[in-house]
Amino acid sequence: MIFAEEMDKAILNLYKAYSIYRGPQLPVILNSISSSYRWAGFMDQAILFNRKMVELNGDSATYFYNLGKIEEYRGNYEKAGYNLERSYAFDSTEINTLQDLIEVFSIMNQKKKSLKYANECVKRINASGSIQINYSHRIGYIYWINGNKKESEIYLNEQKHYCYESIRLKLQGVATKYVYYDLAAVQAFMGEKDQAIENLMIFNQRTRMPLWVVTLIKNDPLFDSIRDVPEFQQIVRDVETKYRAEHERLRKWLNEQGML
Repeated sequence: MIFAEEMDKAILNLYKAYSIYRGPQLPVILNSISSSYRWAGFMDQAILFNRKMVELNGDSATYFYNLGKIEEYRGNYEKAGYNLERSYAFDSTEINTLQDLIEVFSIMNQKKKSLKYANECVKRINASGSIQINYSHRIGYIYWINGNKKESEIYLNEQKHYCYESIRLKLQGVATKYVYYDLAAVQAFMGEKDQAIENLMIFNQRTRMPLWVVTLIKNDPLFDSIRDVPEFQQIVRDVETKYRAEHERLRKWLNEQGML
């Protein structure tokens, strides 16, 4: 995963690799360039390099996954869901696609579809224990809106436990502050509104924000209980302001480097 603080270096190094390397890993480099542009909010370039990638290796699953993520970052959730489902049809083993389907369809409040993918993800968890730390609460939310309160509470509390343990152990998500976003989301949904605001304020200490955070915080149903709270609204404004400032800084730099 590329973090916004490393975006300049990441794109520059990937571009250098792209300019000189013609080996079998070239599609991987192109995919990474596309993902970096997507994070920074330059979607035309993200689409361009995604197309270059699929022209080389014919990887339709990754191609449609990237299209789905581009639309998700834009807030076009119907198109995001459509492309992610196409990706999943090509490769149903990819856990990232499955987890993104969970998020997208829960944001769209499509109860049946989100439950379908949540149940599939739970099967994977039971089989292998493999799930990203920031998705248990998404499963919990889906169970809740589908009326399964008992299962919902299990996954919501698991997410809280993961977040508290990450903070205690000072894992990567603590340094980047993303763990505080996930913890706040669970707390807001479970009615712990003051604690949610406190943790969002810690998350808001990030100096730079990628586009996906802007889109998600504006649409995340887990925050519906505090959406009208002035402190939450200010945090949303701060997040967007930081993204726009970083996007403009990167735009100027990319133009100077001839990479935009």
